[in-house]
Amino acid sequence: MVNTMPGRPSTKAIVLMLLRNARGQLISGESIAHEAQVSRVAVWKAIEALKHSGYPIESIENEGYRLSETWSDDFLYPWEFPGREDRFFYYDSIDSTMHRARQLAQGGSPGGAVIVAGTQTGPVARHGGRWESGTGGLFFTLLERPLCPLSEYQGFIRYAQQCVGKTLEQELGTVIQYDRYPDLYVEQKKIAGIVSELHALDERIEWMSIGIGVHVNDRVQDDLSTSCQNIAGRPLSRKLLLKDFLILWDNQDKDTQYTEGVH
Repeated sequence: MVNTMPGRPSTKAIVLMLLRNARGQLISGESIAHEAQVSRVAVWKAIEALKHSGYPIESIENEGYRLSETWSDDFLYPWEFPGREDRFFYYDSIDSTMHRARQLAQGGSPGGAVIVAGTQTGPVARHGGRWESGTGGLFFTLLERPLCPLSEYQGFIRYAQQCVGKTLEQELGTVIQYDRYPDLYVEQKKIAGIVSELHALDERIEWMSIGIGVHVNDRVQDDLSTSCQNIAGRPLSRKLLLKDFLILWDNQDKDTQYTEGVH
């Protein structure tokens, strides 16, 4: 069973929501503090942290705050995913999200964790292969503790493949091919890859990690692969793709999950 217990959004998450809802209009620190149910000092600290993370927030003395009208909204920080911030780990660069997931699992981290990287320097790939992990791609690992029979393991991987495929089909409006399990292709060119790892005891899964890499806006290095940007003719939001994927992953039918085939 996948852990989907929600948590309270952080002050940064609430501040961002209010600034976005204001659509470029100034909103006072007092109003933000009232909505977030925190002090003005906490609001100021959250604003400063968001600025440091790259958000173009304008501060007008004695008037309030607003987001700049022109900016790129593709951040993958934990506060962009309210409700799961305590289980969301983001790194600008890391050797591998799979390696980090294993460390978290061995350290006793609960299920439902998501580990995301801007880039990976030593990504894990199946059979000794290599998965390019340059800037603009979406690279993440799910850490789960399903406590189910080992025989159900492949079903989780197949379901993850389906969730990736449905997410890409919804965004790109094109047919995703599943013919070389567990990866995904468009017109015979690879657009996403999946790797996995598990630890089992007495034929029961203690923990498992599912690593997913999607060529979104990154530069594809070979003729056997393609990217979402190449297909759509425009950059896509990695954040929105990840949000859509997690909605599908979290809302799986617990009575019939992992049993349907892939088209």
